[in-house]
Amino acid sequence: RADKLRAIGDDAAEQPYYKITTFYDDLFYAANWLYMATGEQKYLDLCKTDYIPNLGKEDQSTEMKYTWGMCWDDVQQGGTLLYALNTGDATWKEQFRKHLEYWITGYGGKQINHTPDGLAWLTNWGSLRHATTTAFMAYVAADELFSGTADADKYTQFADTQMNYCFGDNDSKFSYVIGMGDTYPKAWHHRTSSGVWDDQWTMLGEEKEYAHVLYGALVGGPGQSGAFNDKVNSYENTEVAIDYNAGYTAALCAMI
Repeated sequence: RADKLRAIGDDAAEQPYYKITTFYDDLFYAANWLYMATGEQKYLDLCKTDYIPNLGKEDQSTEMKYTWGMCWDDVQQGGTLLYALNTGDATWKEQFRKHLEYWITGYGGKQINHTPDGLAWLTNWGSLRHATTTAFMAYVAADELFSGTADADKYTQFADTQMNYCFGDNDSKFSYVIGMGDTYPKAWHHRTSSGVWDDQWTMLGEEKEYAHVLYGALVGGPGQSGAFNDKVNSYENTEVAIDYNAGYTAALCAMI
């Protein structure tokens, strides 16, 4: 149905907050999953003829995009990884390697930013979400694409450092996972666990205690300086979300 529709959602209420930029990455990602589930070649054929020509490119370039992260609005890198696995195509294996290299040591003269204490930092919105989701894909690539190579060791080490950062292996010795460790966020942005029902929501983290601990939730994370503002209205730092926890939880499984 999505393949036939090929349109961006037009719900006016969601547009100011979650405006989708493209749908081809979603079709590309979904087709790869459907191929894995069914073994039907038609899904890979659609990738080659319809979706790949419309995937995102680097800014002012014809080069396939590799410098962003996987998130709710951009699953191109996840699709790239799956397509490399599904086809065994060396070109796509190299395309995904470019993504990981950008995140670790740099590629093509480009390299991700880092906080002073070692977090690979992509953006102020959900910095840990991007780092941990990339960590998960690095674990998968190390196991499935680069097994037995020096690259596999490098990608696993990178993933370990990003995950450990969340657990408190950072200069502040601060856990960014709610309920984990001795010090963790106290003013995460999540109304239900706060227990607040009136107009005092904005006061949380200053005058009120939360009613419930949202155990296991990963918050957005620090800014590029490494500073973390533990206030409920510091959305970039204290937001929690399903896609924040998705890659993080998957990476936990990979670690185990």
